[in-house]
Amino acid sequence: MSVQLAYYDPFNVFPLIKPSLDSKLPLTNVHWRFNHSSALRSIPRLPVDLVEEVPKKVNDSIHVRLMFIQCNAIEIYKSQVRPLILEWLKHSVNDDVEWLIVLYSPIKKDKYSFKTSIFEKLKADFGKDGKHLSALTVNRGSKDRCFRLREPNDNDLNKLEVYNDLINFIKDLILASCLRNFETIDKQLSTIKDKDLFFVNLLLKKSMSFENLRLFKDSLNTLKDSTILLQNYYHKSPTSFKNILPEIDYKNVTAVFKECDILSETNYFYIISFVFNRKFKLLLTLVEDEDLFSIQCLYVSNLFQEMIDYLNILNSFFGDSVLQFNYHLIEYFMGHKVIKDFINTPAHEEVDTSYLHEFMGELKLFERSSLVKLGALRGYRIYEFNEVSLDDHGDKQKEIELVGELSRILKSKDSFLQYFENATETIIQHLVLCNRTKTIDVLSIDLALLNYQRQNYKESLNILQDSYQFFLDNNWNYMGGILLEIYVECIEKLSINNPALLVQSYIKLISNLKTTSEKVDINNYRLIKTQKQISKLSQNVIKGSESLQESFEFPIEKIFEVDLDPHIRNDGHNYYLELNLTNLYEIEFKFEHVELELSKGLTFKVGDVRLSEEKFQTVKLVSRRAVVGFFKPVKLTIGLSPKLKLIHTFTQVPDDPKHSILNDSMIFHNQTAQSEMETNSIYFYPSGDVFTCDIKMASDLLLGLPSIILTLKNGETPIQNVSVDFLTFEDFKYDKKNLELRKVDLEAGEKYLHEVPIQSLTDNKILKVKTLVRYDANETSYEFVTEKIIDTNLIVSVSVQDIFKSESIFSRFQVGSAISSPVRILSTQLVNADENSGTAYTIKVPRVTSENCIVYGEQMYTSFYKIELTEKHHVKPTDEFKLSVVYSSVVEECEEIMARLVHSEIESFSYAFNDMVMPKIRFDYQSYLLDSKLAILNILEITTLTDRIVQYLAPKERTKVRDSIINIINSTHSTTTTQDSFKLRSLNIYVPVSNIDILQIVEFKFNKKEKYVVGEPISVELAIESSLKWTSKHRILEDEQDISINAESSLLEDYPSKERFQVSIVNDDNWLISGFRKKIFSIDSKSQSTNKFNLVLIPLTVGKLSLPRLLIKLLDSRDLTMDISIKNGCETLLVVPELDNITFSF
Repeated sequence: MSVQLAYYDPFNVFPLIKPSLDSKLPLTNVHWRFNHSSALRSIPRLPVDLVEEVPKKVNDSIHVRLMFIQCNAIEIYKSQVRPLILEWLKHSVNDDVEWLIVLYSPIKKDKYSFKTSIFEKLKADFGKDGKHLSALTVNRGSKDRCFRLREPNDNDLNKLEVYNDLINFIKDLILASCLRNFETIDKQLSTIKDKDLFFVNLLLKKSMSFENLRLFKDSLNTLKDSTILLQNYYHKSPTSFKNILPEIDYKNVTAVFKECDILSETNYFYIISFVFNRKFKLLLTLVEDEDLFSIQCLYVSNLFQEMIDYLNILNSFFGDSVLQFNYHLIEYFMGHKVIKDFINTPAHEEVDTSYLHEFMGELKLFERSSLVKLGALRGYRIYEFNEVSLDDHGDKQKEIELVGELSRILKSKDSFLQYFENATETIIQHLVLCNRTKTIDVLSIDLALLNYQRQNYKESLNILQDSYQFFLDNNWNYMGGILLEIYVECIEKLSINNPALLVQSYIKLISNLKTTSEKVDINNYRLIKTQKQISKLSQNVIKGSESLQESFEFPIEKIFEVDLDPHIRNDGHNYYLELNLTNLYEIEFKFEHVELELSKGLTFKVGDVRLSEEKFQTVKLVSRRAVVGFFKPVKLTIGLSPKLKLIHTFTQVPDDPKHSILNDSMIFHNQTAQSEMETNSIYFYPSGDVFTCDIKMASDLLLGLPSIILTLKNGETPIQNVSVDFLTFEDFKYDKKNLELRKVDLEAGEKYLHEVPIQSLTDNKILKVKTLVRYDANETSYEFVTEKIIDTNLIVSVSVQDIFKSESIFSRFQVGSAISSPVRILSTQLVNADENSGTAYTIKVPRVTSENCIVYGEQMYTSFYKIELTEKHHVKPTDEFKLSVVYSSVVEECEEIMARLVHSEIESFSYAFNDMVMPKIRFDYQSYLLDSKLAILNILEITTLTDRIVQYLAPKERTKVRDSIINIINSTHSTTTTQDSFKLRSLNIYVPVSNIDILQIVEFKFNKKEKYVVGEPISVELAIESSLKWTSKHRILEDEQDISINAESSLLEDYPSKERFQVSIVNDDNWLISGFRKKIFSIDSKSQSTNKFNLVLIPLTVGKLSLPRLLIKLLDSRDLTMDISIKNGCETLLVVPELDNITFSF
């Protein structure tokens, strides 16, 4: 590979200068730029070949031409030299060729000036502005193309300088020629739209130009591009080539790598072989020119890769017809000196050469594959994974003429198997060095199969240990099944006592037979197994499991396809889930049991299951334990035998509150279920006429003693032996005796209510309760579990205010709503708490009372009662009244109406609707209370919630249920029902009789007149009666007959006989008071007494004046309760001015 320069030497100058030129070749330090935007390339060494040619016999591939001339006289130049130059330029030089005329002029002192005149004449004729160039089609260039080679004879230094100038001139011409050549090729490439053979041919020319410049990497990259384009063109226009393999001399396979013109050659084999040979030689040159070992290794790896690519192309186009060629070519390649040297090179400490061994192994594997195919044509079968034929109908021999080493290898099956074993071991040796463990495992299996054929079961078993799993994991179903079957047979042949291993292997074989496709493809192990064989394999699994020492589990999904229908249905008292199971084996199966475990310990189970040969079957899993709420599937178990189970563990996704259907902070009775409501859950709720248990707050409550009501509602069949247990009762306590049901049997449709008083142990008013109801039906035991969160807070608030008078007490009770929704107050009633106090107090109510009032927010319900004490009775601390408030929650009224509507439309879904949807509905209370129309405000929210909830129903029920609910919530319903149809609540409060120690009854006594004159004094007697009628303290002493003397004395000391009080009149601008402002008086604490005081009131203003206010306070430190009742405190006096005196002074 060198640059060729052609020279024309009519005057025999070249022999004179050849020694000097040869000393300057090859060219060195050549620097070249491919184009203006490319980087500068350095060519350290550029070989140049000088070839002689004459006009009219020129080589078109040469782009730089030289002409050597010698002349001693100007007349000779004109007559002989110039005509020859013109002829040379006319026939050998054109516009694409770089050229140079070299005038050889040895220096002689006496003729120096004469020689100069000839060179100047030469430049005048053929310089850049030469007069003879205008008529010629030559490239003039930017400088003169005339060079005078004056060979000095005085010293070598001058001679070296002259020849250096010539060499530099030649370098410039070569680079200019190459640049013009590349520009021409690139211009042609840019004009071609379809990348056809002409385009590829231009790339090959470009590659050759790079190669001539010794830019081997650029040349190699261009060749790679041309290879890709050549293949694409072949696929696009296959008829443009002859796809025929020529006759090959296998003793000299390199003969196929001949030079060819792809524009005229039609045999595709020669074309791709020609391109490969070019790349092969380039890489060899790069290896030889490189000094660094690491870079040499990279080039050698490229050699291997190009060889593998070339073989793949041949085999893809010519198939088995190139099998012998593959073998001989690989042997030639591996025997090449460069490759051989690298194969035999010891491991280098600083350079990683493992990838070279990987290529060597790959190439030998390619060779082995070709030999296996050749062996198959002669009837020699190797049962390795990539050569197994599923259409094997016996060994079909085909006579093939073999050459060289192939004839010895394929002489017999034994020699062929021996080659296969040796080749496999060689490949493994190479791959071990590059850590190709998976490939080594696959190749080791080939050796295992050979040992199995030779009945070396122990060696085969050692190799196959877990190796079959690699194929199964990579979906190589067919080969994985065969290896596993051989593995099992080796275990049996060696009589290894390991039942667990056998059962595991048998069941893996069954799982490998599973196929979801109706058509069994070539990679399916099922292809070679009959239905009878599969049934026998299933029997082996069951039989082998009888010898198991411990339980063995295997994934269900690897044997059957299961689909759990997440909709719980009921059949009487039995609830069941349907498990859709796909039997892909077309054989019968028998299961001891099938069990589904849900969260919270709930299980559905069925025993003695038999599967028929049908593909799709349904298994009903039954539970006799009903648990209301949401559940997630945890584990599915299919028991094949007592110690062999198929298991599927469901993926547990953590609950995300953001994705919860219901997510708010309000407390509902079913909040537990709402917090667990997720799209991947199963909703368990009673549907239809079945037994249910509900837990709510009792309707009739006694303040401070809450109770809950268990409502047991039976379905269509009688039940017996009903019992209730509380499983959870947080922060509350109860008396277990209250759980003893008085009635243990329920008839069909019967409802039973059981009240359980409870008591809170903390300030927590939220009751978390979980009950378990056990009962018998049809001689079978069943359970029903209910879990609720109940708010024990009252929905009404009650306050009382007492006004003491001398003969009676006026009590005002106010009832309000303690929740954020209205409450209907139907009535209030105040009665004596017990019969003994029935004659002691008389309770009177107003003649006109308000009923059926709505309380909400600040709006309260008020009721008044007048309480009178009989003369024979004294107030006792134990005296109390009972206040009964009858009320109903407006929310519950609306919910009751809505529940009836839903029940009438979709009875089976009414429980779920009341449990999940009802608490989220916001009713229009104003429309309900004022217009007796029930309407919903948050229709869009309830619609969305309904859409989510119906997903828990069976698909065939969803549309009907959804449409019914949407119709109900979008309609306005008239409510004509009376209050008697609702469940009313009552709150009973024991109210102690109010008492005070002293009631000060004050009365202003004066002469009553129709009017008074301003400024006129009014004499007033202030009477203060200290009444002990409403006290209960001194009654304690009278009632305690058994008290000791010491104790009595102590009590008497606590209650002295005299109490001092101070009465004061409050300053009033309307009155002038004369007499006293403050007055101290005493009373007997054991008897009623009256104190009287005189004073004068003078009115200062006119109009209706109220009497002055006064205050009474206890002066002693003892704690007594006291109230003041002013008989005429609200009385007013009419004060008028005196007509005679308009003004008066003080």
